[in-house]
Amino acid sequence: MDARIERASDRRKPLARICSCPDGPPRLRYGRYRIPSPAACDVEHARYHGDDVDDLDEIQVEDELGALVRRLAVLSPESHPVYHEWLLFRRHRLLEHRRQLEGPPPQPRDDDAVRGRSPVVEVE
Repeated sequence: MDARIERASDRRKPLARICSCPDGPPRLRYGRYRIPSPAACDVEHARYHGDDVDDLDEIQVEDELGALVRRLAVLSPESHPVYHEWLLFRRHRLLEHRRQLEGPPPQPRDDDAVRGRSPVVEVE
């Protein structure tokens, strides 16, 4: 097989992020995002269960988290309990993914721990 074809077949196909389903009943939105339906197309099904979070990059995660927190701030849990629970679930999945992207926190060097020194941070 040609090397160019092998390299092209190894790439992962990016997931679609926009649902092509016809608009049904009005759904709650947060920012430019819509709370998905679990019984709609594959894109919405993946978003509803949080399966798409692993494919988001840092900027997309931050964008969605900002919009989500702004919606949670004004959404009454009593008037929309299902939407409120889903937004909390989505926020949890996004925060977990952000922690994975950032990696583990830096560990102090052994010689700093022995001497009792801590790093100095200058703030301007």
